[in-house]
Amino acid sequence: MAKAMHKNAKPKAFQVKPVKAALLAAIVLEELSRDYPEQCNYLADIPLLKQGDVWLAYTGILERHRASPPDSAVQHWVYAQAEGVLKKLVDPAFDRWTPTGEKWWKNERRCARQNNKFMAWLRAATAFRSGEVETPPPFYAEVVRLAEALEYAVGTEPPISEILEAAHYGPGSSTDVRGEVVHYARKIESSECTPRAVELAARSLALDKAIWEHHGLRPEYAVGNPDAYSGAVRVIREALLGSVNDRDRLLFIHKGIESLRSIGAQPTCSGHLQLGVHSVLTRMLLDVGIDLADQGKNQAWARKGSLDWHADDPLCTLDKSDASNLIARMIVQLGFPAAWSRLLDQIRTPNYEAPPEIGGGTHAYSMYAGMGNGTTFTVETLLFWAASYATQDLPVTEFVKRGEYAIYGDDVILRREHALRYMRFAKFLGFRFNAKKTFLDGPFRESCGCDYYAGIDVRPAILDCETDVLAMADIVAFHNTLADQPNFALPGALRRIRQVWATHVNPVLPTDPQGTLGFRPGANGGYNVVRDAEGNPLLSAWWQRPRYFTLKYKQKFGTLGDIGPYTQLAVSAMRARQSGETGYWALPLRDRAVNYQLVPERDMERKPLVQMVANTLAHLAQRKSEPWWEISRGSKTDGS
Repeated sequence: MAKAMHKNAKPKAFQVKPVKAALLAAIVLEELSRDYPEQCNYLADIPLLKQGDVWLAYTGILERHRASPPDSAVQHWVYAQAEGVLKKLVDPAFDRWTPTGEKWWKNERRCARQNNKFMAWLRAATAFRSGEVETPPPFYAEVVRLAEALEYAVGTEPPISEILEAAHYGPGSSTDVRGEVVHYARKIESSECTPRAVELAARSLALDKAIWEHHGLRPEYAVGNPDAYSGAVRVIREALLGSVNDRDRLLFIHKGIESLRSIGAQPTCSGHLQLGVHSVLTRMLLDVGIDLADQGKNQAWARKGSLDWHADDPLCTLDKSDASNLIARMIVQLGFPAAWSRLLDQIRTPNYEAPPEIGGGTHAYSMYAGMGNGTTFTVETLLFWAASYATQDLPVTEFVKRGEYAIYGDDVILRREHALRYMRFAKFLGFRFNAKKTFLDGPFRESCGCDYYAGIDVRPAILDCETDVLAMADIVAFHNTLADQPNFALPGALRRIRQVWATHVNPVLPTDPQGTLGFRPGANGGYNVVRDAEGNPLLSAWWQRPRYFTLKYKQKFGTLGDIGPYTQLAVSAMRARQSGETGYWALPLRDRAVNYQLVPERDMERKPLVQMVANTLAHLAQRKSEPWWEISRGSKTDGS
């Protein structure tokens, strides 16, 4: 009877269970120990991970690595991969606020000392130039050349009209717009602005007709009416003056197991202006050979430096600690042209409200701004480029023409002889170099997310989790980064991560050969095949292979309610959508507001895409019939 009841019992429903980040970290450490026994043995650290002592496991591994530095590409990767699965996790037993607060106040005190030093330096420089004293202040020639380079890059006068037109809202929170709903339609409702930026903000905001609507103005009356814009500026100015705020909201977000990362949420309309300056400076940086939309030069030069490390004057990768938080306020006055210095000071937020975890209270910034200010990244890139010019002897035009530098934020690559001069000057300016990420000697180089050892890619997969539980997308992304490592494999770890998915998330495994909507397929193809009601595999007519399952993500949207036509026009140019039932528009919520669903892979159904592929294949077939095809294997070499 018991057997019969057991036989007829319904199968147990699948139960979703949380995937702990420490579980995946333990898997990787165990597989590293199994597959690379000559380089490591982390088996003693795994019990610490399983009982939740992430910090103890991490520090123990670090100590052993420091005691025996890597001497090969494989050992470097093994060490980096072991640290990479731990350094971005959290351990609730380890207090990150204490070291975070100590670092913050230390940086602010350092910037305050630098500000005093630079004011004394300016007085000494004035005395030297007037002939009162014969000896110039320290690094006088370098500071003069720093200012020369910045004037060359940005000009003597900021293009105010261009900045006002380029101003825009960023995707993050501000002092009064926070939470999930931080999109454009919420931000145009805000009038918060720093007092000194009110006039510029009013002129910039008046260029957006949706903001006219918000203030009860009629944008259509602006056509052919030159006074309408001035009237809108007056109305918006009054609103801004009623909402002035001279402090930003200092936040600390997840960075790693040891500390948190600072960010200053700006008053909304000040941040709008700052991003206008960012856009203009980004364009100006192109003229000196720096493209902030492309990290490729830094990455390629890091590899080149690791290949040629034994040369007399190799390329060296230089990285600073807390670079953004060590831009002292006076550096901007010291280096930038006077009009630019006044503008940057005018639109920065002078004070901040500290969180209670580091002591609370309102404080005046000693640093220029820190991260969160929309100008910080471009300002620091310009400063480090100008400092690299100041520490060599070519004229600025020739320096730019030769382009013997790669700079992206505080990631700087220079020849070693030049790098040593640059480092001395950067330290005078108050910056500290990160010894763990600055490489003047040896075969290792690192820049902009690429790590090379003697030209070999040794970049690890980083397991980043700000709680102890991984999201679906994080599991897939980590698996794929590990699978995509071109030189070092951990097949056992990949297999076990997929097993964790099957037992904890869903027994069906999604497949994605390129992106992050499924696991990288193995040598035998994808994982679970889509089947019809009879169990037969469904084939893709276009791709001539079985169809698999994939993840579909669905962004959460926030309804905007009743908005005017100009606001509708503005949001329709973004990622907005309109409800067919209510007619209301909606915009996506913040990036993490996403639902993931496992769905069967769809075959190509859109007729324009089908036709496009057919045309491409027909064009390729025609080219293959050309006489040059077989000789050049598809690459035309005759210039025709």
